[in-house]
Amino acid sequence: MKDNNFIENTLPEDQVESQEINTKEMGSLLKDQSGVTLIEYALLAALIAIVSIVMITGVGQSVNRTFSVVNSALTSATPG
Repeated sequence: MKDNNFIENTLPEDQVESQEINTKEMGSLLKDQSGVTLIEYALLAALIAIVSIVMITGVGQSVNRTFSVVNSALTSATPG
């Protein structure tokens, strides 16, 4: 474990205080999880969007084929 007096012995007094504040701020930033949660939600939303686009495209092509078959059947059944 490092000696806490190391900072006090190597830095002038006003810099020791600012170093302690910076250490406390870094600790609180490392404990803050709000940004991580936001990123997780963004990734989840992007994944849902990609899956939705793929599914809608697949369903759209299937529906298009079905309507083409129905159109062909109706066109050939209609007396001309």
